[in-house]
Amino acid sequence: MGLRRLRTTSSNWRALATLAVAILTAALSVSGCFGGGGTGTSTGGVIKGYVTEIDANGFRTDATLLTSGPGVERASVSLVGTSKIATTSYRGEFTFSGVAPGTYSIVVTKPGWASAASYGVGVETGVTTEVTLRMVKPGGMLPITESIAPNVSISCPSPVSGTGYVYVDARDETAMAGALLFIDGLLVSAIEANSPGDPVAQGTYLWETYSEYSESGWHDGEHVLTALALDASGNIGCRSITVTVNNGTLPGSVPYAPTNVTAQAMTIHYSLFDLLNAPYAYQSSSASPGLAARILEAAKKVRDSVPPAQTRGTPAGSNAVVACGVSWLLPSGSPSVTGFKVYRDGTFVAESPVGSPDLGVDPIPPVALWLWLDGSPTLCPGKTVSYSVSGYNRSGEGRRSAPDATTPLYPLSKVTLTAPAQDSSVSSVPLLSWAKVAGAELYVIVVMDTAASQLMWEGYAAGAENAVYYGDFSHTPPGGQSALPLVRGRSYTWFVMAIASTPDPPIPPDSTWSPDAQSISTSDLGRFWVSYY
Repeated sequence: MGLRRLRTTSSNWRALATLAVAILTAALSVSGCFGGGGTGTSTGGVIKGYVTEIDANGFRTDATLLTSGPGVERASVSLVGTSKIATTSYRGEFTFSGVAPGTYSIVVTKPGWASAASYGVGVETGVTTEVTLRMVKPGGMLPITESIAPNVSISCPSPVSGTGYVYVDARDETAMAGALLFIDGLLVSAIEANSPGDPVAQGTYLWETYSEYSESGWHDGEHVLTALALDASGNIGCRSITVTVNNGTLPGSVPYAPTNVTAQAMTIHYSLFDLLNAPYAYQSSSASPGLAARILEAAKKVRDSVPPAQTRGTPAGSNAVVACGVSWLLPSGSPSVTGFKVYRDGTFVAESPVGSPDLGVDPIPPVALWLWLDGSPTLCPGKTVSYSVSGYNRSGEGRRSAPDATTPLYPLSKVTLTAPAQDSSVSSVPLLSWAKVAGAELYVIVVMDTAASQLMWEGYAAGAENAVYYGDFSHTPPGGQSALPLVRGRSYTWFVMAIASTPDPPIPPDSTWSPDAQSISTSDLGRFWVSYY
């Protein structure tokens, strides 16, 4: 999906619901929630499913927005109305074979977890239907008082020309938190329960597929609408339908093929998202132009985006997520666009309309940078993917761009600080050390004044090093913050990032470094006091 921001807070249900379940596949068929198609068996259809966790522990919920988090292992999956029961693998995978044609519900349970259900999953003979389900991990924000997934329905007249109305109705036996409406993976509406404790959440969304007053809209053809409901215990229910948009073509010229298409993969350990929520760390670093600030800013942009689906390449317990960012330019002089279509490995995967509801932006002008973030189920560390992009308007779709490829890296483990000890007293030039991280090629060290939230020093170390004296000039990267004197009686916070990249990071790192892929982890925040010189 394309550079979409959510401006909700963790104290409101929509924030949790968004962070927890805004993880949709841009489905290409009507085969249930987040569905896809493939080749099944001659004696029936196949359902291939993936169950992935939402870690609702603080800002780790933001990390799951990358949609590449760990699978839910040993969950029980039932195909309602049949005797078929499956158990998920360590990647959260399950398969039902020889399924008679029809429409089914799928329910996933695991002891101690809230449940998940996908309704209206269509099965055809000789076709493989793909389904992704999400489960809220225990220990998060919601106490589990019951474990029955809410029912949810969605309807919209088809075809839609100009403006259509989408109706969502979500119900629970006890209490609803609310429901979310997505179009091709784009969150367009959040619907709250009528009142606290109400078992019903209902709403109508006015879907403007094209406006005669602005160059914005959706491509003619099929679109997948998904309603995803969350009850007060964190149980999740979802249902998808396919609706056709038909606004007709107009005389004119189609957009030029986008240029400068760049694909970059990012593998992020949960620790980085914990750090983003820690006092001082992100606030102070973002004020400087240094390397750590740029990495944190990139991670924050990823965290604030809403990609369409959970990757299937990250096993249970890995505590890391994967995403690919794709950016491009619309050439100068190109006819205007109403949106873009993104292709992964030559296959259409998503639409990124201009002027989408949560963007609130005007049509994209020529020579403007555009961004789409992919968290597709096909992403997997070590597996190369390529992307190309086309623009469209009401005259039709233009030519695709040349493709660009990237290969997500494997996760790095969390960094452990070894000295100074937490809240210990040190000299004004302390030795900062940490345990080496397997696979790390570069470490970035950040020290801040605790009270003033001021960046004091940004250093680096090569992958074989794991200790640096504060302010060491030979370990200060070009453009990084040179060391400021540490003052006796003041406290300072610090952290260390571990980084691997393709190509390998330059030593020392500089502002021109723009890797094709990165894997990043970080430490918790350490703190020390300066007591002597």
